Amino acid sequence: MKPANVMITPRGEVKVMDFGIAAAVGASSLTATGSVIGTAAYVSPERARGDRATPSSDVYSLGVVLFEMLTGRTPFEAETPVGLALAHVQERPPSVVELAPAVPAPLAEACARALSKDPRDRPGSAAEFRAMLLRAAPTQPASPTPATAPVGDAATEVIQPDGGTAVLPAGGGPPPPGSSSSRLGPPPRGPRRRPAAPGRPRR
Repeated sequence: MKPANVMITPRGEVKVMDFGIAAAVGASSLTATGSVIGTAAYVSPERARGDRATPSSDVYSLGVVLFEMLTGRTPFEAETPVGLALAHVQERPPSVVELAPAVPAPLAEACARALSKDPRDRPGSAAEFRAMLLRAAPTQPASPTPATAPVGDAATEVIQPDGGTAVLPAGGGPPPPGSSSSRLGPPPRGPRRRPAAPGRPRR
């Protein structure tokens, strides 16, 4: 699994276009100890050692892809493919948060779990890794509540002398801060009181 094999359709769907060489059950030429098949930058430690591939091996490769998406670089860099393979086996990946401080901590932790050297410490399957990422995904912020009182039975909209409006809460009292506004065109329909003219008693 590597970015070159992942495509996004115009509708936003993610497709894996190339699964590489799959290990067929019983095919010793593809699963024999000591043979390594894959791209060094995304290979799991056990595959770099020549061990049999497992679902958690693919989770590790997905973790490398996620690391690159979050930080803009792969966890390890080396001059040769052999050096990269050794880094996956021996070196500890850098912290996502140190390279990209804006990444939420739960998402960085999910990436670190996928990059564990021991396959038993990783999510056991792609479905388990997906569930972990969904739990770590940041939630959308709630829409702000308008700071104006409703107009109707609970409040009265008063037309100001300068043409603006103010909303008076039910039971009287001063208008809430920021409730005055200037409007173009006729004011909205609803209960309203006009100020009395000077010298004329209010009915």
